[in-house]
Amino acid sequence: MVNDEKVPLAREFINRLHKIDDPAAIVVTIHLFCENALNQLMKQKKKTPDKYITEQSAFLVKLDLCYNMGLLNEPMFNNLVKLNTLRNKCAHKVDVDFDKIDHNYWMGNVEDKIGSNEKSFKDNLVLIGVVTYGILHNHLAGIGIKL
Repeated sequence: MVNDEKVPLAREFINRLHKIDDPAAIVVTIHLFCENALNQLMKQKKKTPDKYITEQSAFLVKLDLCYNMGLLNEPMFNNLVKLNTLRNKCAHKVDVDFDKIDHNYWMGNVEDKIGSNEKSFKDNLVLIGVVTYGILHNHLAGIGIKL
Protein backbone atom coordinates (compact mmCIF):
# COMPACT_ATOMS: atom_id res chain seq x y z
CA MET A 1 0.00 0.00 0.00
CA VAL A 2 1.31 3.40 -0.92
CA ASN A 3 0.70 6.01 1.75
CA ASP A 4 -1.63 8.08 -0.49
CA GLU A 5 -4.57 7.62 1.88
CA LYS A 6 -2.81 9.64 4.58
CA VAL A 7 -2.52 6.65 6.90
CA PRO A 8 -0.15 7.70 9.67
CA LEU A 9 3.31 6.46 8.80
CA ALA A 10 3.69 4.52 12.05
CA ARG A 11 0.43 2.65 11.27
CA GLU A 12 1.66 1.98 7.72
CA PHE A 13 4.85 0.53 9.20
CA ILE A 14 2.90 -1.88 11.43
CA ASN A 15 0.55 -2.82 8.58
CA ARG A 16 3.46 -3.72 6.31
CA LEU A 17 5.27 -5.77 8.96
CA HIS A 18 2.14 -7.84 9.59
CA LYS A 19 1.98 -8.80 5.91
CA ILE A 20 5.58 -10.04 5.66
CA ASP A 21 6.77 -13.57 6.43
CA ASP A 22 10.28 -13.43 4.98
CA PRO A 23 12.86 -12.29 7.60
CA ALA A 24 15.00 -10.52 4.99
CA ALA A 25 11.97 -8.55 3.80
CA ILE A 26 11.18 -7.61 7.41
CA VAL A 27 14.73 -6.29 7.88
CA VAL A 28 14.60 -4.27 4.66
CA THR A 29 11.20 -2.80 5.61
CA ILE A 30 12.39 -1.78 9.08
CA HIS A 31 15.49 -0.22 7.53
CA LEU A 32 13.40 1.63 4.92
CA PHE A 33 11.18 3.28 7.53
CA CYS A 34 14.13 4.17 9.79
CA GLU A 35 15.99 5.67 6.83
CA ASN A 36 12.91 7.71 5.96
CA ALA A 37 12.94 9.06 9.52
CA LEU A 38 16.63 10.03 9.17
CA ASN A 39 15.86 11.74 5.85
CA GLN A 40 13.11 13.80 7.48
CA LEU A 41 15.40 14.66 10.38
CA MET A 42 18.07 15.94 7.99
CA LYS A 43 15.56 17.88 5.88
CA GLN A 44 14.27 19.72 8.89
CA LYS A 45 17.46 20.18 10.94
CA LYS A 46 20.28 20.68 8.43
CA LYS A 47 21.04 24.21 7.29
CA THR A 48 21.65 22.85 3.77
CA PRO A 49 19.15 19.97 3.49
CA ASP A 50 19.55 19.53 -0.27
CA LYS A 51 23.34 19.82 -0.45
CA TYR A 52 26.27 17.53 0.26
CA ILE A 53 24.69 14.88 2.50
CA THR A 54 21.22 14.25 1.07
CA GLU A 55 18.58 11.52 0.91
CA GLN A 56 20.72 9.81 -1.72
CA SER A 57 23.72 9.58 0.61
CA ALA A 58 24.65 6.30 2.24
CA PHE A 59 22.65 5.34 5.33
CA LEU A 60 25.71 5.33 7.63
CA VAL A 61 26.76 8.77 6.43
CA LYS A 62 23.32 10.18 7.28
CA LEU A 63 23.23 8.30 10.57
CA ASP A 64 26.70 9.52 11.57
CA LEU A 65 25.76 13.10 10.73
CA CYS A 66 22.55 12.98 12.78
CA TYR A 67 24.32 11.36 15.72
CA ASN A 68 27.23 13.83 15.68
CA MET A 69 24.80 16.77 15.46
CA GLY A 70 23.33 15.52 18.74
CA LEU A 71 20.00 14.60 17.13
CA LEU A 72 20.16 10.91 18.15
CA ASN A 73 21.32 9.34 21.38
CA GLU A 74 24.01 6.66 21.49
CA PRO A 75 21.70 3.67 22.11
CA MET A 76 19.56 4.60 19.08
CA PHE A 77 22.69 5.19 17.01
CA ASN A 78 23.95 1.71 17.96
CA ASN A 79 20.59 0.09 17.13
CA LEU A 80 20.58 1.70 13.70
CA VAL A 81 24.19 0.68 13.01
CA LYS A 82 23.27 -2.95 13.83
CA LEU A 83 20.15 -2.70 11.72
CA ASN A 84 22.19 -1.37 8.79
CA THR A 85 24.70 -4.22 9.12
CA LEU A 86 21.87 -6.74 9.09
CA ARG A 87 20.19 -5.01 6.16
CA ASN A 88 23.43 -5.16 4.16
CA LYS A 89 23.71 -8.89 4.86
CA CYS A 90 20.13 -9.39 3.66
CA ALA A 91 20.66 -7.26 0.56
CA HIS A 92 23.87 -8.97 -0.52
CA LYS A 93 23.53 -12.61 0.59
CA VAL A 94 20.77 -15.05 -0.26
CA ASP A 95 21.62 -17.38 2.64
CA VAL A 96 21.74 -15.18 5.76
CA ASP A 97 21.88 -17.32 8.90
CA PHE A 98 19.27 -15.52 11.00
CA ASP A 99 20.01 -17.80 13.96
CA LYS A 100 23.34 -16.00 14.34
CA ILE A 101 22.15 -12.39 14.22
CA ASP A 102 22.68 -10.08 17.16
CA HIS A 103 19.46 -9.76 19.17
CA ASN A 104 21.06 -7.39 21.67
CA TYR A 105 19.24 -4.15 20.80
CA TRP A 106 18.44 -1.25 23.10
CA MET A 107 14.73 -1.48 23.83
CA GLY A 108 14.14 1.63 25.92
CA ASN A 109 11.64 0.84 28.66
CA VAL A 110 10.20 -2.23 26.94
CA GLU A 111 10.42 -5.09 29.41
CA ASP A 112 9.98 -7.88 26.87
CA LYS A 113 12.88 -10.31 26.55
CA ILE A 114 14.35 -10.39 23.07
CA GLY A 115 15.54 -13.79 21.99
CA SER A 116 13.44 -15.66 24.52
CA ASN A 117 12.58 -19.23 23.66
CA GLU A 118 8.86 -18.49 23.69
CA LYS A 119 9.14 -16.17 20.69
CA SER A 120 9.80 -17.13 17.11
CA PHE A 121 12.69 -15.52 15.28
CA LYS A 122 10.20 -13.50 13.22
CA ASP A 123 8.45 -12.27 16.38
CA ASN A 124 11.80 -11.16 17.85
CA LEU A 125 12.73 -9.37 14.65
CA VAL A 126 9.36 -7.61 14.45
CA LEU A 127 9.62 -6.59 18.12
CA ILE A 128 13.11 -5.16 17.55
CA GLY A 129 11.82 -3.25 14.53
CA VAL A 130 8.67 -1.94 16.16
CA VAL A 131 10.48 -0.76 19.27
CA THR A 132 13.43 0.76 17.37
CA TYR A 133 11.20 2.57 14.88
CA GLY A 134 8.72 3.51 17.63
CA ILE A 135 11.40 5.07 19.82
CA LEU A 136 12.89 6.86 16.81
CA HIS A 137 9.45 8.08 15.68
CA ASN A 138 8.55 9.35 19.17
CA HIS A 139 11.96 10.99 19.64
CA LEU A 140 11.58 12.88 16.37
CA ALA A 141 8.06 13.97 17.30
CA GLY A 142 9.47 15.24 20.58
CA ILE A 143 11.94 17.52 18.76
CA GLY A 144 9.32 18.78 16.35
CA ILE A 145 9.93 16.45 13.39
CA LYS A 146 6.70 15.21 11.81
CA LEU A 147 6.92 12.00 9.81
